[in-house]
Amino acid sequence: MSTKNERSDVKLTQVIGNAEEVGALYQLLRERNFSISHDGLPSFEEHEKFVRNNPYRVWYIVNLGSIPIGTIYLLKDNSIGLFLKKKYLGFTGTVLNLIINKHKPLKPIKSVRGRGFHVNANSNDIDFISALKESGMKHTQSTYSF
Repeated sequence: MSTKNERSDVKLTQVIGNAEEVGALYQLLRERNFSISHDGLPSFEEHEKFVRNNPYRVWYIVNLGSIPIGTIYLLKDNSIGLFLKKKYLGFTGTVLNLIINKHKPLKPIKSVRGRGFHVNANSNDIDFISALKESGMKHTQSTYSF
């Protein structure tokens, strides 16, 4: 996978659900313009409960030095959820490389889980979609909702 801005000071910090992480994750959530899984911003209390009940296979805060610039997580369907602040989208390839070098996809299960990792993107998030393409990913599916 190619990277536009390969940076060695981009690090992943695993989410364990402490108060500092809850606050940082809420601030990052507040800065999102596009979402796939929810409408509107949850209350801080709802968010804190969600973080402490971490539903992901693994979840990280993406840091540039000591500054939180986004989040990345893996689900059990081998999907990668990635959010980077708009001004850091150039690090998309770097962050994806970090996660795929750290974790392997779960084995495929027919009609349940495909082979390899994939990333879902909100169809209106043109900047993120462009960053995914620039990092070497290819468009493989479009999903439609009622």
